[in-house]
Order: sequence, then structure tokens, then C-alpha cells
Amino acid sequence: MLGLFNKVKQKFKKPQIDEPVEAQREQALSDPFVQNGTFLLSEGCDEIPNAKGQFGRDRNNPIPVNSVVGEFIYLERLRGKNDVTFLYHRLGSTVSSISGNNVDIYELVSCDAEHWDILYLDPYYTYRSKKSPDGFYLKKWDEYADFEQDLMKHCCLLHGVNGRVENFPFGLLDIIGKRLDEMLPGFNAGKSMRDALLSLFNKIPAEKWINPHGIRRFTP
Repeated sequence: MLGLFNKVKQKFKKPQIDEPVEAQREQALSDPFVQNGTFLLSEGCDEIPNAKGQFGRDRNNPIPVNSVVGEFIYLERLRGKNDVTFLYHRLGSTVSSISGNNVDIYELVSCDAEHWDILYLDPYYTYRSKKSPDGFYLKKWDEYADFEQDLMKHCCLLHGVNGRVENFPFGLLDIIGKRLDEMLPGFNAGKSMRDALLSLFNKIPAEKWINPHGIRRFTP
């Protein structure tokens, strides 16, 4: 009877688009740089007031998120056509004239090598935007298992890094593999991820992994 009740409850449960705002705010405020006053946070929003330019693709209309961890979670949840995930790395940072904050610049490529893009993210907010740039959508938070949510919040389930990878995306192989080995010792997670990425790269023609727009040489 209890099992039937839980199934009925789950059926009528309101979909959870993202992690509860209060949990995100608590995470952001626990950052040591926030606590010592180095980083000043604004209240979260889906889009920055008075923003200019295309959402996510202009430094003056960056995607508001809660900290670097918030950047990872947002980018991990981004999907393109046919539910395809993205590989990513941070090219550098620039300044938004609207928010006055440093915004991070990420280069992305879909895991089918069909979609290359540049996105701007502003990590100085208390919670993550629920809005996605044109051509993307965000996978709902409640579509992840609890352990997957925990892994993302601890930066263990990664398809990218918060630094520049000169041989992107191939350079991710060793970087992500090493990070997973450090965070999940004894689980062979690094080798599994390296093997998965290598298989991905090998099954798609090499020329499709070459950035068609020269974005790799992008200068902020």
C-alpha cells in the first residue's frame, strides 16, 4: 500500500527544474571568498536586469550562476539537439559593463561534434538561472539520481574544466581522468572516463572535432 502511495505521490509531484533556491544560496554563501568579503553576491535571477545582447552569448548578458561550482552544474545540465551533452573549458574572463562583474568565457562542443559555441557565465549570484541560451535546454534537476546530483555538486561528474585546454577537446582526456582518480580513489573512475571520451573521439571523423570558426583562438 505504501509503495502505491509513493507512486501516486511521485506522479503528481511538481517537476523540480533545479535544486531548491535556498540550497543553492546556502552553498554560495558558504564560499570562503564570500564569507571574507572578497566576492560580493547579488540575489539570483534568470537574466540580469538591463542586460544587453543575446542571452549567454554576450558579456553584457551573461548567464547568472552561483559560484564556479554553479558554472559546472549549469554546463553539465546543458543539452542540445537529441539530448546531446557538451564538453567545455574556460577560455578566460572578461568584465560585464552591466553587472560590473568578471564573467567567465567557456568554449563548448557537443558530444556529437555538431555544435560549437561560446557562452559567458557570471558566478556572482546566489542561485543559478533556469534560462538557457537559444539552441540549448537544461536537463531538469529531478531527472538526475541523488548520487548524480551529489557528484555534480562536488565537481566529480565533469565533462569539462575551469581552465583553458590548449588541445580542446582532446586535452580533456588526461585532465578529467586525473581529477576523477583524485576525487574517487579506488573506483577506477578516471580510466572509465578516459576510455569513454577516447571512444567518443574515435567514432566521429577527426575533421569534425576541428573548430570551424576559429573560436579556440578567441581572445576575451
